[in-house]
Amino acid sequence: SIVVGGCGRVGGHGFVLWRLGSSRTNVTANMSDDTPDFPPLRSRRWFADAGMRGFAHRQRMQQQGLRRQDVLTRPCIAIVNTWSELSPCHAHLRERADSVRRGILMAGGTPFELPALSLGEVIVKPTTMLYRNLLALEVEELLRSHPVDGVVLLAGCDKTTPATVMGAISAGLPTIFVAAGPSLLLANILMYTFVAARLAHAVAYATKQTHEVRATFYTIGSVVVIVMAIYVLAVVLI
Repeated sequence: SIVVGGCGRVGGHGFVLWRLGSSRTNVTANMSDDTPDFPPLRSRRWFADAGMRGFAHRQRMQQQGLRRQDVLTRPCIAIVNTWSELSPCHAHLRERADSVRRGILMAGGTPFELPALSLGEVIVKPTTMLYRNLLALEVEELLRSHPVDGVVLLAGCDKTTPATVMGAISAGLPTIFVAAGPSLLLANILMYTFVAARLAHAVAYATKQTHEVRATFYTIGSVVVIVMAIYVLAVVLI
C-alpha cells in the first residue's frame, strides 16, 4: 500500500510517497509542522524522499561538498543573477551575488545561484521590450523546476527589474529584490545633462522654432540639470 504524507510547501502543496513496511529508512518519518529539525519546506519534496529519486538528489548535492543537513533541515534559497559583461547595469552583480550568498548562510539558509537572461537596455537590439516576458517566464520556470524555498533577485535596468519580479510572483515563492543600484554619480550627471539638453532641443525643433530658440532651449535644459546636480552634490557632501 502507498501512504501519502504531506511534505509541505511554501505557496502550495507537496507530497512524499513511501511504502508501508519498507526496510528503507524514511527520512520524512519524524517531520511535522512544529518540528524544528524538519521544517515544512518545499525543497524537501526533492531531498526528503525515502526512495531512489530522493537519494539521487541528496547524493548529487553531496558531490558538490554540501552535507545532508544543508538540504534537509535548512531552507534552500535561490539567487537569480542577471549578471552580464554586456549589460552595464548588471556588470557588478557577480560580486553582489557573493555578498548575498554570505548573508543567506549567516541567516541559516543554503544558497544556490541560478543565472538568468540579462537585458541591457543600452546594448540589446532592437529593444529589450521584446524579451521582458521571456525573462519573466524563465525566472518562473527556474523557480518552479528547482528545489528552492525562496529567492533573492539580483537585477536592474528597465525591463530586467519587472521581468524578474513578475516571474517570482507567478512562482509564488517568498522573494527579496536586490536592486543593482545607481550608476556613478558623475556619470549620471553627465548623462542626464546631455539627455535633458537634447530633449529640449528636440522639443524646439518639433515646434519649428528658429535656430536661436533651439539653442536657447538647449542652454536652458543644460543649466537646469547642472543646477540640480550641484544641489545634489551639496546635499551629499554636506
